[in-house]
Amino acid sequence: MMTPCEQVLTTRFGEDVGTDRWWRRVAIEGCPIVSAIGGNRARVLFLWRDPEGDETHSMTRRIYIDIPSVTDHHNGELASLERIAGTDVWRWSFEVEADWRGSYSFIPVDDERLPPSEPGADDEVATRNWWRSAFKLAQTDPLNPNQCHVGLRGQPFSAVHLPQAPFQTEWRDVDRKNRSAADVSRLQRMEWNSTRLSNTRRVWIYRTGATDKKRELPLVVLLDGQYWAEAMPVFSALDNTTQEDVLPPSVYLLIDSLDASLRMRELACDEAFLEAVQEELLPVAAIVAPFTRNPRKTVIAGQSFGGLAALFAGLRSPKRFGCVLAQSGSFWWPGAYAREAVRPQPPADVSNSPDVLARQVENSKSASSRLRVFLEAGSFEKVIRPASDRIHRTLIGAGHDSHYRVYSGGHDPLCWRGGLLDGLSFLLAENPPASVEAAESRRGVSSLAISNATE
Repeated sequence: MMTPCEQVLTTRFGEDVGTDRWWRRVAIEGCPIVSAIGGNRARVLFLWRDPEGDETHSMTRRIYIDIPSVTDHHNGELASLERIAGTDVWRWSFEVEADWRGSYSFIPVDDERLPPSEPGADDEVATRNWWRSAFKLAQTDPLNPNQCHVGLRGQPFSAVHLPQAPFQTEWRDVDRKNRSAADVSRLQRMEWNSTRLSNTRRVWIYRTGATDKKRELPLVVLLDGQYWAEAMPVFSALDNTTQEDVLPPSVYLLIDSLDASLRMRELACDEAFLEAVQEELLPVAAIVAPFTRNPRKTVIAGQSFGGLAALFAGLRSPKRFGCVLAQSGSFWWPGAYAREAVRPQPPADVSNSPDVLARQVENSKSASSRLRVFLEAGSFEKVIRPASDRIHRTLIGAGHDSHYRVYSGGHDPLCWRGGLLDGLSFLLAENPPASVEAAESRRGVSSLAISNATE
């Protein structure tokens, strides 16, 4: 009896599996192959063609698949494709909600590049180190018709947007490879030489909308700015959303995080970094593009450790950053959710605290300033989602205006790029909606794609 995947391969493309003619039929439809299975769920089937042929000719021993938060690289059981015997066809599938969106890449390896331990071995650190080294072998899917993109660590990814996934039409210029769509007359790049931090980094300043240059516009500070300026350029998406009157004309300040080690230090609730941004960078940026000092019109936004840093900034400086946009925030830090060997070291002054951010929220109860917060996490984020659930409840309990949603996806910029625009439109609305759902309705976002968790 054939498996569901075998039925798909033969029914859609013919029984001559692995022939040139069969592969041409696959290429016409494109990959991955998506099949509805009922109950608002789908089966997603990935295919890889071995350029060396079948198992008697090929040196390839494994084809690992990397899907953020779906394939777990924290243990020895790494997800890999299975070869159809006697062919050049490798396959792998999984079932998921029909509104899922995600990135993926293939990592083919020969005998010499296999991971250090076989599946089932309890050696998380070794496996994780091997996985990171394998990123340089990652390949996109040549059968995927969507535009490829780059992940957080620079690895190449292909994109999957299931039929019920939220629309991301504002990103059409990026998806059409028009990556220089920013209006260069409104984009300025400068070097920030920080005395406090003893380093130099790039920052980007972008103005949206046709307004008087002397007008003080809303300010959005976007952490990990190099990613949103270069790898996934956000400028045309901001312009498109502004032209649709979903976002007001604003000033966007994108801050480079330089490198991984510095990023983990500065974005992990670091007072020095926050003070340097406020006292050194913002005054200089305001000369280039005047913006408001009204905290209700000032957003600090970030993802992962950037989400942690954004909420920390709001809690520590609510009179400067009154609005926080945190996506897949690393709110587990520095708690026991992550193994000591793979998480950053907390600063000395908070090393004995079980939850740095929870303490900050608790301290904010007596403050007069109340934050407006947009949180989101992916349904596949096993650690970050429960941590986000907890921080949302804690914020609500402290009297902050916190709104939270769970999207169908993982720790993935392909998901974050849509949530970034959703969160900004929610936080910067002239007449703020009462809930995330109201903001989504205003933007025409598919409600099927949102798992609401707002309290």
